[in-house]
Parts: sequence; C-alpha cells; structure tokens
Amino acid sequence: RIGRAKANLQAAETARRGHAQELANLLEQVSLTFSARVGEEDKLFGSVTSADIAQQLHAQGFPEIEKRQIDLHEPIKALGVYKVPVRPSPDGKPQGAG
Repeated sequence: RIGRAKANLQAAETARRGHAQELANLLEQVSLTFSARVGEEDKLFGSVTSADIAQQLHAQGFPEIEKRQIDLHEPIKALGVYKVPVRPSPDGKPQGAG
C-alpha cells in the first residue's frame, strides 16, 4: 500500500515537472511590449510591474502564471529591452520572458 502511494506521488511529481518544463520552454519564446508615456532621458511616467507582466502573459495565453512567479526585483522605469525571469513552478528555475 505504501509502495503504491509512493509510486503515485512520484508519477504525479514527474508529470508536474514535465508540465513546468514545457511551460518554461514556451515562456522562452515570449516577447512582451508595453506602451507608456516617456519623459526626459527615456524615463517612463509610471512603471511596468510584475502585475503588468502577468496581465500581458494572461492575454498571450498563459493564465497559470501569477505575478509572484515573475522575478522582477524592482519595477521597470526606463525604456529598453529587459529579460525578466519567470518561475513556471515553485521549484523551477527562472525562465526568460519579456
């Protein structure tokens, strides 16, 4: 009985990790563009936050990504191209998006 439960848990964990890896591979391909007003020296009026990125990811077909999975240390406040790590699962390595 314990052996069967352990095998079931391992199978579920393997499936979850497989889904997370598939999601990570898809996220590597994603590029997001945000529109914002810009002031002097290419500084944004406002900023782009983890919540903004999550909302854009949802719009592009990634509803399972939550803002807490987006590894943005501080809001983006200047024009530019940024690679923002996204953790597809709690133990997954961050994957680039954006």
